[in-house]
Amino acid sequence: MQKLEEVLPFVHEAKNIHLAFYLYAAKSLGIKYKVLYPGIAQFWYKDKTWFIVKAMTPLNSMTARVVSGNKFTTVEVLRKAGLSVPKQTLVYSFKDLVSAKKQLGDIVVKPIKGSGGHGITILPQTKNDLQKAYKSATQKRKIAIAEEYFEGENYRIIVLGNKVLGVIKRLSAFVIGDGKHTIAELIEQKNKKRKKVGNATIKFNYDLELMLQKQNLSLNDIPAKGQKVALHGTSNLSEGGDVLNAQDSLQKYYLDISVKAAKALNLRFSGVDLIVRNPTQPGPYIINELNHSPGVRLAFLGTGRNIAEDVLKYIINLDLCVT
Repeated sequence: MQKLEEVLPFVHEAKNIHLAFYLYAAKSLGIKYKVLYPGIAQFWYKDKTWFIVKAMTPLNSMTARVVSGNKFTTVEVLRKAGLSVPKQTLVYSFKDLVSAKKQLGDIVVKPIKGSGGHGITILPQTKNDLQKAYKSATQKRKIAIAEEYFEGENYRIIVLGNKVLGVIKRLSAFVIGDGKHTIAELIEQKNKKRKKVGNATIKFNYDLELMLQKQNLSLNDIPAKGQKVALHGTSNLSEGGDVLNAQDSLQKYYLDISVKAAKALNLRFSGVDLIVRNPTQPGPYIINELNHSPGVRLAFLGTGRNIAEDVLKYIINLDLCVT
């Protein structure tokens, strides 16, 4: 099993954590490279050369990235492909959001584009909740999405061609009470540990505030020893979430679905985000997003191996490279 400490020296050179994994993999495989600019590198192998920009590889076309980068079009393409996706509607105003809530019931409000869980609000209920959710989702673009909420376990499946490289269970940010410290203090303690290994910290934002309200808690409360306190509705690593290796616990049925989803969007390399009710047997699920440039750090933390090596080998064997 590879260690994160082996990758960290490359972060200084790459100026980006995702690109650092590709540099580390290139060195292991004997592939030459040069960092052209922070976050941008050129690679050479025999008579082939290609570029990687942060987490973006040359494996996916521009059109595939545009379509899959739009959360609304992603869901509509997958729906037409016969895959299970949430009901959704475009939101152009706060009035639209109120109407969507009445129509769909429990909802998730999210930006039409974006990654890392930014701008997403899960299960807003009151008018005040909806107003804050709308403001959060429309910070960058004046259009958002309201989709029906689906309860289940969150998984990221990394797909390369017809192969699943990794299955990662994603856990929302949480702290465990010790009967002594406040929730705010427990978060600060956990954030210090996360910083030491290069992980994103737990964010103090409205999503956290809303999640605590649902548990009748506040940042100043002292949870009992052993009490688990959920902090975020989203399970993104960038929002302070955690990951587990789930390669052997997710039924093959869901892996096949993930490969089909990637193909539907013409993505050679992608991260398929699934929510499933029961991971051990075929059953209800939804695909809520596909990432056209999945960060290999998440896969590394979840599986303990650098899938960037698989990606570079795949690139070498395709006629994508400039000669």
